[in-house]
Amino acid sequence: MNMRIFSPVIFLLATSVFAVSPSGPRAALLIGNAKYDGFPLNGVGKSLDLVEKTLRDQGYQVTRHENLKEKEFEEAADAFVASVPTNGVACLYYHGLGANLERGGKHYNVLRPVGATIASDNDYRSRGLNLTEFIEDLAKTSGARVNLLFLDACWESPLLPEKGNISGGMRAFEPVEGVVATFAADSVKTIAAPESDQPTPLAKAIAK
Repeated sequence: MNMRIFSPVIFLLATSVFAVSPSGPRAALLIGNAKYDGFPLNGVGKSLDLVEKTLRDQGYQVTRHENLKEKEFEEAADAFVASVPTNGVACLYYHGLGANLERGGKHYNVLRPVGATIASDNDYRSRGLNLTEFIEDLAKTSGARVNLLFLDACWESPLLPEKGNISGGMRAFEPVEGVVATFAADSVKTIAAPESDQPTPLAKAIAK
């Protein structure tokens, strides 16, 4: 299976991803980062609650983390990759800030931890979770047949560094065998951060 990329304009897209998931053991990692200095992100807790309930109802073993700092973020990702059951389904739902940066002609999607001082694209890459590397680890190291990614990380934010070749939003990436990705917005596009504490459109789409 090649990677597919969706945005939640039509909510049935996220539902269809679950509909084609093969049988077998299922594991999910839920990460919500809300407590950014100077820019608390709304809706994280309730989005996680909704997604967690949906996944548990579908037989997933769920690991949930909130407000992870740099080292904690890396450790949670590594532990999840190592724990994914063989011939099963792995699922990541992330709600927090993220960015796309370009270095040496290559593009990287990076997820931002809380509590980190990030003033440039280099800071973002060295202190954030490199989504490209995480996907490669899932596809090559884990025993999952299918890896599902749901990324609520396309928010407009004043915390985006002005220094370096960096932009908000997630960038569509080259197909990776066994990976299906769903973004909260189109490639390299951002949307207004939630004004209320309700679940995001993507979280609601997953729950349908």
